[in-house]
Amino acid sequence: MEELASGALVGATECAICQPFDMVKTRHHLNRGVNPSPLASLAHIYAEGGLLRFYRGVGPEFCGMVPKNASMYAAYEWTRRALKRHTALDDVTIAFVAGVVAGPAETAVVQPFQVVKVRMQTKEFNARYASSLDCAAHVLRSEGVGGFFRVGVSATLWRNTVWNSVYFGSMAKMRAATVDMPHESGSSWRRKLLDLASGFGCGVLATCFNAPFDVAKSRQQSQLPGSARPYGGTFATLARIASEEGLAACYAGFQAKALRMGLAGLVGLSSFDAAQWLLSKAPT
Repeated sequence: MEELASGALVGATECAICQPFDMVKTRHHLNRGVNPSPLASLAHIYAEGGLLRFYRGVGPEFCGMVPKNASMYAAYEWTRRALKRHTALDDVTIAFVAGVVAGPAETAVVQPFQVVKVRMQTKEFNARYASSLDCAAHVLRSEGVGGFFRVGVSATLWRNTVWNSVYFGSMAKMRAATVDMPHESGSSWRRKLLDLASGFGCGVLATCFNAPFDVAKSRQQSQLPGSARPYGGTFATLARIASEEGLAACYAGFQAKALRMGLAGLVGLSSFDAAQWLLSKAPT
């Protein structure tokens, strides 16, 4: 239970910090032209509706982020401990494999919330949905329950699995590199700062590998029923984007996504470890 509670805390923290950049990321994914800078996009979104506009769609994002991170970190930690006990694999390989296992667990929880979030963050739908609940009701009426799970699920699975494996694996590598740091006065603070910096850097590194799948996911989940040219599967969607808009379009919104996921990486394992430590010290 400590793993689930710690992951949930990480999810709530990540949602509060990263939501504005997530809004920019989704807008850039859906734009077929040249995207402005993340800062310019933040200014445009603010002009649309003030500070609250950054948090349009935060309802499904928050509702999905908390159980998503709970399941992701729990699956990661349970797998990591099992592999540690029953195999002779090194820590980096164990972390990479545990990250792979965490991907499907995360996807199973987050998929329906992502459909609502993407629809809410699509600029063209600003006037279409009054709220996240209204958006969910529209999806249910027009697409049925399957509408929450059918659209973009493969791209979501690829996105999550690739990011988790690279992030957790690279974080394990960075942490292993600091084991031999001298234990002198003040070194604990340097270790903590290095761990936070590593979290940001590993989050950005993982984004380099999973960004195209996130673009495909956003394109698929923003489609309404009856679209004239619906997107196909994950790789068919990426092939179409590359063919029609150029290969660079598969990395649309990369700057905003790198900032968003870098912050998620910074918050991630450090917050998870801290939450586990606090929960282990709490009276039972």
